[in-house]
Amino acid sequence: MFAQLTAFLNRTQFNNFVRKYDGNRYVKQFTCWNQLLAMMFGQLSNRESLRDLIVAFEAHRAKQYHLGLGRNPIAKATLAYANQNRDYRIFEDFVFYIMKEACERRATNILEIPGNKYAFDSTTIPLCLSTFSWAKFRRKKGGVKAHVLYDIEAQVPAFYTVTAASKHDSTAIRSIHYEPNAYYIFDRAYDSFKELYRIHLTGSFFVVRAKTNLKCTTVKWKRRMPNIVCGIYDVALDAQELSWKENQLLYRDNPVGEDKYKPVAFDSKARIYLDKGKVIFEYLPTLWDVNPNTLEKRLSKDDYPTYISTER
Repeated sequence: MFAQLTAFLNRTQFNNFVRKYDGNRYVKQFTCWNQLLAMMFGQLSNRESLRDLIVAFEAHRAKQYHLGLGRNPIAKATLAYANQNRDYRIFEDFVFYIMKEACERRATNILEIPGNKYAFDSTTIPLCLSTFSWAKFRRKKGGVKAHVLYDIEAQVPAFYTVTAASKHDSTAIRSIHYEPNAYYIFDRAYDSFKELYRIHLTGSFFVVRAKTNLKCTTVKWKRRMPNIVCGIYDVALDAQELSWKENQLLYRDNPVGEDKYKPVAFDSKARIYLDKGKVIFEYLPTLWDVNPNTLEKRLSKDDYPTYISTER
């Protein structure tokens, strides 16, 4: 199964990155490709240390060739030396290449909104302070933070960065390369107006949870709920006329003076009848101002609402 998984990796592209950073210089047996497969095997098999990983390889020595690691045994010192001295950018560039390829293959349009949609958040990875003294961020705790930009449509990571755990989340969004006409979703820990304004300047959009102490003024607002909240109709038809009654509660689409988008209700009587061979339409409305919480009504001083046309 491990060989089937590694078959998806583009080895030609990986070799291009190896040549770019001269990764196989002075290497005779344990190449950068062998190093990549060894570390992938350790990650997928949940090895907790290099020693644990080497023990696993020793237990499966007969299968090592079929995993793509060659026939020669892997020494712990060899793997440790490769991890310490080889250029990490070989593997970083290859990971970003794979992530981009996965995004293109899995692209969907589940939200039916043009542009890419991303969610950005972080998680803390605990580390042992006695081994990683540089990772201290609490009195008795150590760790690092992984900040991941997740592509919602493709459902794969699009970007990531690792920082010290003591670094605040809002400072990590500076490393994101924003795309025009894209949507970025953040938690309230990323409530940094300077960085959010940078998203605005790139022609993108952001969604962020507001903090409780946020001071702001609404510049523009539009109601997204339906205009007609409820309506009751009573229609009657006889040989002489067609008549009906309406009882509706609506919300204005246009501001009216200082009241802005206030709710309004109206009762009306309408009928269509014949008078001397002509069809006559009669419409008699009564307008009410409504308290949306208690639904109490009082006569309105407004004229016809903007959503009612004048019939003749």
